Amino acid sequence: MINDLTVLLLSQFAGVYPVIIWLVPVSVIKSGFVRFNLGLATIMLGLATLLTSLQSPAMPMKGWMLGLGGVSLVVLGLGWHRMRIAQAILTPLLLLWGGLLCQQALDGRIAQADWAHWMAVIWGGAVLAAVMYAMVLGHWYLNVAELPIGYLRQATRLALLLLAGRAAWVAGVLVVTQAELGLRLQPAYLLLTRLDGFILWIGLLMGLAAPLVFAWMAMRTARIQSTQSATGLLYVVLILVVMGTLIFDGYLLELELPL
Repeated sequence: MINDLTVLLLSQFAGVYPVIIWLVPVSVIKSGFVRFNLGLATIMLGLATLLTSLQSPAMPMKGWMLGLGGVSLVVLGLGWHRMRIAQAILTPLLLLWGGLLCQQALDGRIAQADWAHWMAVIWGGAVLAAVMYAMVLGHWYLNVAELPIGYLRQATRLALLLLAGRAAWVAGVLVVTQAELGLRLQPAYLLLTRLDGFILWIGLLMGLAAPLVFAWMAMRTARIQSTQSATGLLYVVLILVVMGTLIFDGYLLELELPL
C-alpha cells in the first residue's frame, strides 16, 4: 500500500508538471528555470519507476517505462542548451511516462479503474503541479529581477482555481458515490461519521480548506508585489496539499473512492 501510494503521488505530480511549466515562455523565464523543473519531473518519474520495478520486477509495462525514462534522459541531456526544443519533446514523453506509472499503481489496488478514478488522479496531480510551480516561480524572482509580477499572480490564481475545483470534486464524490462501509455499500459521506473517517476529516480541513485560505492570501500578497511573502505562503500551501493528496490517494487505493 505504501509503495503504491508513493508511486501514485510521484507520478501524478511529475506527469502533469511539464504542462504547467509552459505558462511562462522560455524566452522570458530563462533556460535555467526550465532545466530545473524538467529535471525535477524526470527524477521523480525515475524514482517512481525504480519503486515500481522493485515491487514487481515482472510488471508488463516495465520495458515501456524504462524506455521512456532512457529517452527522456537523452533528450534532457542533448537539449541542455536548447531548452525550448527539449521542452517541446519532453512534455509528451513525461506525460506518457507518468500515465503508465499511474496505471501501474492503480492496477495493483483497483480491479478496474474508470474515468472517475482517473479524474481524481489528474485533479490531484494538477493541484500539486500548480502549487509547486507557483512556489518555484516565486523563488525565481530572486534570479530574474525584471520578470513581470503578472506571472506570479497568474500562477497563484491557477493554483487557487484548481484547489477550488478539487474541493468541489471531492464534495461531489462524497455526495453521489457509494463506498463499502461495514461490509455493505453506503453513501460515501457517511464515512465522515465513522471512526475510520477521521483521517478523511484531516484531508478535507488541512488538505483542502486550509490550502484554499493560504493560496488566496498568497494571491493577494502577489498583487502587492511582495514576492518573498507570497513564496513563503506557497510553501505552506505545498506542504498541506501534499498531505491532503496522500490522504485522498490513500482512500482511492484502499476504498476505491475517487477523491
